[in-house]
Amino acid sequence: MLDEIETALNFASSMTWNGKNIIVKLINKTYKTGIKLTKKAIAQIENQIQRLTNSHHEIFPILGNWFIDI
Repeated sequence: MLDEIETALNFASSMTWNGKNIIVKLINKTYKTGIKLTKKAIAQIENQIQRLTNSHHEIFPILGNWFIDI
């Protein structure tokens, strides 16, 4: 069971995606609420992702815009 921060970070650091190691960081600060990206910033991000809105995944068929491929 992941009951320690260090254990969770070590576990997450050992994961890979498509053969690449992921970057894991512990963030201790609280983010401000109500902050939004500009339309220009959102457009730049949208160019980097592919939304899988027509997913036929058996377990998660209704993820819609939240199901993306980066």
